[in-house]
Amino acid sequence: MKLPATKRPDQNWLRAFMFTIFGTTALVISYFPLYFKEIGFSSAQIGYLYAIGPLISMFSNMIWSYTSDKYRTIKRIMNILIIGQLVTMLVLWQVASFGVVLITISLFYFFYYPVYPLADTMAIQTAQRYGRSFTVIRVFGSLGYAFFALAIGYAIGAAGASATLAIGIGIGVFTLLCSFLLRDGVAAKSEPVELAALLKILRSKEILWFFGCSFCLTIAHRMNEAFLTLTLSDLGAGEGLIGWSLMVSAASEIPIFFLLSKYGDKMKELPPAGFCKPDVRAPFPAHGPCI
Repeated sequence: MKLPATKRPDQNWLRAFMFTIFGTTALVISYFPLYFKEIGFSSAQIGYLYAIGPLISMFSNMIWSYTSDKYRTIKRIMNILIIGQLVTMLVLWQVASFGVVLITISLFYFFYYPVYPLADTMAIQTAQRYGRSFTVIRVFGSLGYAFFALAIGYAIGAAGASATLAIGIGIGVFTLLCSFLLRDGVAAKSEPVELAALLKILRSKEILWFFGCSFCLTIAHRMNEAFLTLTLSDLGAGEGLIGWSLMVSAASEIPIFFLLSKYGDKMKELPPAGFCKPDVRAPFPAHGPCI
């Protein structure tokens, strides 16, 4: 039985939370490069500042996921992460030296990237609690990105690129308030991964092909994220036009989420719970991954 929206306040606050955290994504991905250009950094320096983020996320995601698992809480960990983002943005607002900015933005990324997998985990748990599709919650992230990409563009066009971090702090404060109103989720405990089993998986041709294709795809994706706004700015586009271009790109995925929410149950990429029992001696279960 599905409860009415008034009986699902945690779901509604989670939607608001997803909406705002992807507003931060729009700011970081699309408008931080313009801010760094405004304070005098070269394209190469901006590339370094952007490239350090995915590198840090490789271990920051593991650290915070492990912490969430150990203390059996998602909400409190996300509270800490958002507070960390706010503090580092306040520091970033006060510095202009490339070396200091590099250190500060590295700390910011340490708190920034883990929020998203934890939020997705909470969204999956909330959707399961109310018998809903994960996509009807996750789509609010795309809506938030589209809205903030446009709104931030006009705000920066009116106030100047120097207001970028002030806008980010404002979004972060509202995100923090939403996070306090969430219903806590619990990270599921998992068995420790044995090194021998991990190496066996990594030697699989299917995994290597997948990693190779993902690597090639990500190169173009990351280049587009890091330098699209700079390229548009160099071509003479104002912040408002940049905002519209970002909004259109983000809005293009919204119909897909609605289609998945309606028809996604018919596509069974993963079998239902209890469908198979994985053989721990094999790199993959006989019938595909179990959930």
